[in-house]
Amino acid sequence: MKGPDCAAISRQANCLHWGFSVPPSQMTDSASRLFVNAICYIHKFDGSQPLVRVSASPREWALRNAKLPELLSDRYQEMKSRHIRSELEVSPGLLPERYKGDIDAYIVDQLGWIQPEKDRVLPAALRDRFGNNENGWKDYYRQNLEYLRPGDVPGAFEVDSDVAGLKISNRDVKLLDHCIGLLESEQDIELADRVLQRYTGMTFPTAKEWRAWFNMHKGQMFFSDAGGYQFRIQPH
Repeated sequence: MKGPDCAAISRQANCLHWGFSVPPSQMTDSASRLFVNAICYIHKFDGSQPLVRVSASPREWALRNAKLPELLSDRYQEMKSRHIRSELEVSPGLLPERYKGDIDAYIVDQLGWIQPEKDRVLPAALRDRFGNNENGWKDYYRQNLEYLRPGDVPGAFEVDSDVAGLKISNRDVKLLDHCIGLLESEQDIELADRVLQRYTGMTFPTAKEWRAWFNMHKGQMFFSDAGGYQFRIQPH
């Protein structure tokens, strides 16, 4: 993919992502040198293990979901239809044989994914509120970005009402400290325990044990959206 949140070359542990498809025989001299340098670079990390495995989409994808209503607008549909037609005029071979020259049917299918995807990833409980108002969806997700977690279906997001009520980002280690403090003061015990378990995957029967665990690891903690919306502990 291409975009501001994508990388052509990247590394995690001993995994190197080389984002180019051209074989070495077709590389320019500078690309060949870069390729060799990348191989020499990744060799230093032989035996390293990734800290997390990707199991969820980062919360910023909610803002992409918010653009789906715009893709249903007459303006976008007409623009996209014109674009497809102009492409086919230049390269008729792009039209799959199964359409037998029926460009209109092809265009309908090319645009047909948008409505089902919108219905799938945008919460049904909010559709009456925002409808196809792209700005409404964007504002909602921007305002609640720090409280988002995965929804019931892959690629969907929901606001964690527990965290939103506390007004602390679910990716800020202060959230854990605050909830442990609630347990220590015997306030909102069920909520605090629920949040702690949700975002750490850990269970401790007492506030004292939660505090001991937190104090031991807080300097190595990091939060990962892609790794399951939980705090992880980086090895020494």
